Amino acid sequence: MIRATGAIPIPYVGLYYDPSAKIRELTAFSRAAFLKALEQRLVEHYGRGELTQALAALGERETPWYRVVVDVVEAMVLNTGQEHYVNMTNNGLGLVAN
Repeated sequence: MIRATGAIPIPYVGLYYDPSAKIRELTAFSRAAFLKALEQRLVEHYGRGELTQALAALGERETPWYRVVVDVVEAMVLNTGQEHYVNMTNNGLGLVAN
């Protein structure tokens, strides 16, 4: 895919190339159901004062984008001059210098 397009595809590019297969893949696992169950477990852990167990449960939630977000915010706040590319518009938030 990278060689053919010259770009790194986003996870949902499969919706364009093979919509039926991508929809089957996406519906096989419900992230919403997982997060709701995790939230319930966290509430129970916090309610019993089980902070160690709550932290362990939080570790089950994959958040690979957090590292990228931290890098981008750090570059903006510290004005490091690093270039980062994101796939969303600024929408007038004033986060990117002109």
